[in-house]
Amino acid sequence: KLASRTEDSDVDVDDLQTAILDVKTAAEFGVRKSQSEFYEAFSNGDMDAMSDVWSESSPIRCVHPGMASVKGRKAVMESWKRYFPVSVPPSSSSSFFTIEPERVQIEIYGLIAICSCIERNEGGGQLEALNVYRRENGSWKMTLHQA
Repeated sequence: KLASRTEDSDVDVDDLQTAILDVKTAAEFGVRKSQSEFYEAFSNGDMDAMSDVWSESSPIRCVHPGMASVKGRKAVMESWKRYFPVSVPPSSSSSFFTIEPERVQIEIYGLIAICSCIERNEGGGQLEALNVYRRENGSWKMTLHQA
């Protein structure tokens, strides 16, 4: 749609800039949605939701605090199973470990989004975290989590 506007000799630069900002805003909302789904799955100990957040088609990696990097979908999902000691049903109102991202910063570069934040838990602990997402089939899927 934007490319066709540039071919028109009567291009309104303000309209084009507005359209570009709208696209950036929509992309950021999509990344924020995926980021929210990740922390909700984490807080609820929901392996199905956690699995849905991660890419199935791109190489993935996870670095849990104080641990070596875990690479590949199977290994990453196994690492989360070890993090979630007891399965909590998704419909449960209780969470096993509440973690909230704060001071979230998002940078989008085409099909890649880099999110940095402070992960804060209910006990007052906090960690710097970096999450990377890749746009796949209309959704933003995690390819890296490092805390």
